[in-house]
Amino acid sequence: MKLSRFIFILIAIMIILVGCSKSLTSPDENNLTDRPTTTISFRVTEPTHVLLYVTNFNFELVKVLVDEELNCGYYAVEWNGRDYNDNPVASGVYYAFIITNYHSDMIHMLLIK
Repeated sequence: MKLSRFIFILIAIMIILVGCSKSLTSPDENNLTDRPTTTISFRVTEPTHVLLYVTNFNFELVKVLVDEELNCGYYAVEWNGRDYNDNPVASGVYYAFIITNYHSDMIHMLLIK
C-alpha cells in the first residue's frame, strides 16, 4: 500500500437529532484508492429542505453535497475528498453540516494523506 493514499478517520460521529439521524462511515480499509470517499448517511422523517455541506477547519466552504427538498427516507451521500472545483483537498480537519427546516447538526472528519 502506498503511503500517499488517503485514509479518512472518524473523530466524532453524531449528536442525536429529533426526527433526523446520521452517521459517518470510513472507507473499506482493504479497498483504498487514490480517490478516497466517506459516506454520510442520514434519515429524513418528514419532507423538508436538506442542506448538507463540508467546510474546512476555518469553516470555509469546501463542497455542497445536498441542497434540495427530500421526502421521508434514508439517504447516503458520498464525499470524495475534493472541493467544489473537483480539486483534492489537503490533509486536515473537516466538518460536515446538515441543516433542515427543523434541525441542524455537525460531524467532524479527519483526512490523512
